[in-house]
Amino acid sequence: VKRPVPSSTTSCPHFSSVIGCPGAGGSRISPPFSASLGICTQAERWLPASRTIHVWEAGAAQPQADVLIVSYASLTQHRQQIAAQRFEAIVADESHYLKNHATKRTRAVLTIAAQVPGLRLCLSGAPLPGQPIELVAQLAFLGVLRKHFGGFWSFADRYCAPRQTDQGTFLGAENLDELAQRLRAHCYCRRERAAVLSQLVGEEAQHSDQVV
Repeated sequence: VKRPVPSSTTSCPHFSSVIGCPGAGGSRISPPFSASLGICTQAERWLPASRTIHVWEAGAAQPQADVLIVSYASLTQHRQQIAAQRFEAIVADESHYLKNHATKRTRAVLTIAAQVPGLRLCLSGAPLPGQPIELVAQLAFLGVLRKHFGGFWSFADRYCAPRQTDQGTFLGAENLDELAQRLRAHCYCRRERAAVLSQLVGEEAQHSDQVV
């Protein structure tokens, strides 16, 4: 969003799952096109009418908008153009798509997120589908990996039981109770499905994986 988002909108259950905002343009990282439409609908519902909202499809010309909704695939393709917009906020929906910190997609998202001085949110129904190492990119996205966990190597050494195996080096897990406590203290908030299902509509109740 080019201009600050009124605080009254942030309490909306759909808002945080819908938007990311830049200083001269807006962006959100998002899932399939159908899910993007649902996000766009909620953004139009909860943001001021003066905001322009655009879903950027892969291969399309760069749009001019306050809020930009873009899939992970499109973001990777248009990384330089999106980064040039200087976001004020960014939201990664279905952020477990960033579980591999070495992929092009994740590197592209982290490059853009690192330039965002304001709000950063990761949204996911399964933030840790495998091992603790899959949290690294999400914590980096939020800007807390180095600040609260000492950076990649400190996190890996403490929580990933590093040892060389045929499958890799950081596929273990240890000190999980401590990790859970630190996540809740610094960046993690859990809401169970039963508590939010009534707030979702249509396909949103089934699936969504986007970034704004």
